[in-house]
Amino acid sequence: MKRDSDVNPVYEEWKSSTGRQKEWLLQELIQKMERFAMAICWQRLPDHGDSLEALVNEVVWKALQNEPKFKGRARFSTWFYRIVSNACNRYLRSFKRKCEVPLENEGNQVLSGLPARVAVIEILDGLNEDEAKLCQLVAEGYTWAEIGEILGMTRQGAQMKWRRLKEALRDA
Repeated sequence: MKRDSDVNPVYEEWKSSTGRQKEWLLQELIQKMERFAMAICWQRLPDHGDSLEALVNEVVWKALQNEPKFKGRARFSTWFYRIVSNACNRYLRSFKRKCEVPLENEGNQVLSGLPARVAVIEILDGLNEDEAKLCQLVAEGYTWAEIGEILGMTRQGAQMKWRRLKEALRDA
């Protein structure tokens, strides 16, 4: 099955060409790589359409810079796919970090949602040492990863402990 964005034939032709033909084929290869990368990015990052063009340009540039490292053990499209896939994964990780809600806001929402008749001091006095430390770290604005590291657990473990503590506070 031949697709419009199949980079393999153009890459092979570009590698074996010389002179003006090599320049022309490089332009064609870049266009094919951009289409191929855009198709992968749209599939992997469907909700990030605004950022995809910059990501695609970065990926194509990195691939062309690293092309001499391509050993030819696999097809060029497979090698390029891994580059695009890894770039998408890095983008998602950085996007996730940027979108983390500041923890102090979440803590304030929990405390402001408690009924007025419940004294916060009484609730905090009833907490064990780990729960009190968790509340302190949340109030100071640490990230979940930092909180987990300080408490000797994973980020998810710290988040779960916070959820359980919020439920206990709501129940009180």
